[in-house]
Amino acid sequence: DDLNRINFIDGDIALLEAIRFAKTNGTEVILASKVGYDKDRNPSTFRVVPHPRILDSNQTPYIAQVDISKDIDGIQRLYPIFNKVSMADTNYYYTLAVSSALRFRDIKDDKKPTVDFNNYSMNVGSNLDIPIYGRQQYFLINYYGPRSHSFKTFRKYPLVNILDTIDYLIGNLDSAFCFDSFIEEPDPIYKSQKDCESQEDYYWTTDYDSDWMDMYINPSHELYFIMKNKNPFKDKIVYIGTSLAEDHDFKDTPFLNYQGGTFPMPGVEVHANATQQILDQNYISYPLGMLAKESEYYILHFLIIAIITLFTLIVVIRLEPFTGFLFVVSELLVWLSFSIGLFFNDFIWMIKMIYNSIASNPWAINIPNFNESAVIPVIFPAAAVIIPYGINLSYKLIVESNNKRFLKESFGAYISPDLIDQMFDEKQEPKLGGDPGYHTMMFSDIASFSTFSEKLEAESLLRLLNEYLTAMTDILINNKGTLDKYIGDAIVAFYGAPIQIDDHEYLACRTALSMNQKLYELRQKWKSEGNQWPEIVHNMQHRIGINAGNIVVGNMGSEMKLNYTMTGDQVNLTARLESSAKQLGITIQVGENIYNKVKDRFIFRDLGKVIVVGRNQSLNVYELIANKNEISDDTKLLLDTFHKGLDFYHNQEWDKAIESFIKSDKLEEDFPGRKTNPSRVFIIRSKKFKDSPPGKDWDGTFALDSK
Repeated sequence: DDLNRINFIDGDIALLEAIRFAKTNGTEVILASKVGYDKDRNPSTFRVVPHPRILDSNQTPYIAQVDISKDIDGIQRLYPIFNKVSMADTNYYYTLAVSSALRFRDIKDDKKPTVDFNNYSMNVGSNLDIPIYGRQQYFLINYYGPRSHSFKTFRKYPLVNILDTIDYLIGNLDSAFCFDSFIEEPDPIYKSQKDCESQEDYYWTTDYDSDWMDMYINPSHELYFIMKNKNPFKDKIVYIGTSLAEDHDFKDTPFLNYQGGTFPMPGVEVHANATQQILDQNYISYPLGMLAKESEYYILHFLIIAIITLFTLIVVIRLEPFTGFLFVVSELLVWLSFSIGLFFNDFIWMIKMIYNSIASNPWAINIPNFNESAVIPVIFPAAAVIIPYGINLSYKLIVESNNKRFLKESFGAYISPDLIDQMFDEKQEPKLGGDPGYHTMMFSDIASFSTFSEKLEAESLLRLLNEYLTAMTDILINNKGTLDKYIGDAIVAFYGAPIQIDDHEYLACRTALSMNQKLYELRQKWKSEGNQWPEIVHNMQHRIGINAGNIVVGNMGSEMKLNYTMTGDQVNLTARLESSAKQLGITIQVGENIYNKVKDRFIFRDLGKVIVVGRNQSLNVYELIANKNEISDDTKLLLDTFHKGLDFYHNQEWDKAIESFIKSDKLEEDFPGRKTNPSRVFIIRSKKFKDSPPGKDWDGTFALDSK
């Protein structure tokens, strides 16, 4: 009922009278308008202006557009100089900030705005130039700070204070209504005079009808002569608006997140920032132009992006992915730091920020003077860094995947996956030719394999051989060995190539002992399969020769077909160690280089010096028995007895040597297929030398007469 009795025409008349009063006393009034939309109208867009009752007078106020659109990301960075109702509209309607500045500077707006594309500015009115952002009718807002509120970027006054004259009694109004409902006022509300910092503060309380505005405009007010020169509205542009959440007129600005809080800005303050910027001529420059398809700087932008892209690509191509990532991050930080420094006109701002985070006395970051702020593109140059890095990384991943697959296809059957990965990491590619180096070699062979061929059908023999070779090869590769080739039942392998590895002598010995254990397990398996295999299979033995020396390893053959193999005198010697093990009745025979390297990690039997067939130089040879801590008491007694006899042997005390070797022979292990053993061999040699002494200069060498 109360609303029905309200005559809104009276409100319009009161507003019109206020406008006339203001203009009569030298104050220009600008009312807001905006572009409306109605799908049922033609055209559908139209200009929404105040009621004609207000406009139809000799004191017609100015009208300005308050429409301001956000950027695509929702941030309010741009402010329009003018708006048009539609594309077909030939009229230009100045926005609130521009119209306010024209009125305040008393600049006539009797002509349409014109654009100077040479200087990228728009001439408004008779002599107001506003730099534009690209070809559009916008300029970048150079915000003076976050929303006013407690930061006081602009002074804000509650409407209740403006209305508070002698004609209005507002002392009984609730303070929350006075201040929170209209506008958030940061200044304190004092309840008693003794709590007030000044007389003005005391009059600004809700316990007392202060007639706040009368202090500035009413000569009869007791504080008028003190406050009249402090009128906060004198020679100012005053915007009347609300910051009510219900109005939904809040804008996200670059100060949205500030000092740990979220502060959307009321739309009226965006207009205030733009207006102050025009009055101060405090514009943001953009030396590299606007990054847009309509920009005149597109050639420069293309060159900048091309240079950054090319530079990034040239560098990251030569770097590993992680190092390239660090370079790209550094490049982005440099560009970001430079762009922010250009805006602040302070290129050491980041140093100051870091210093401030650890020091107690702050080092202030520069606040640029008017027209000192500049912006340069950030996103596109950043993309020019990230995209080539991403392309290069993707390319490398694809190429590396193909290369690794190629290596695995080339070497997967010969070396372990770990070594393939190491080859790939060290960028070693197969090539024709060999590389000399110090490596460990291994030969293994099944004892009496020709007999197996006689006893088994071809299919069974092949199945047996494949099972044996698969098991032994797995052990070899798991111990970082490289399979050279299969020669029938024989395995040829080496260590330390194509990738150099440490401890290859140890790995070879460990491989040989593991092969012995695996062969024992296979024999048990074959026995458990009953009559499927003859007894010779149940008792299968093999021999292994191990040596270390300088050889050449690499791809040998022709350009059409390569074979990754080894060659050299030490290779032949290793083959002789394997074959001569048969004469001694032992399983694993190693050369002196192997023994000298790993003698503290394994148990060996010294077999003296020999000259193998095809060589003139002698070498010490040894039987590999077991790991260091795996020797039994019986084996220890055997070795002690044998080595005691060997000492007599070297001293040419033949009878004592024969006696010791006879004792050790009784301790030797006896297994099927073992026709001799080292003790028996040295008994024969001792008797031979007893009958035909070798002479005083003899060094213990025995020349083998067969392979």
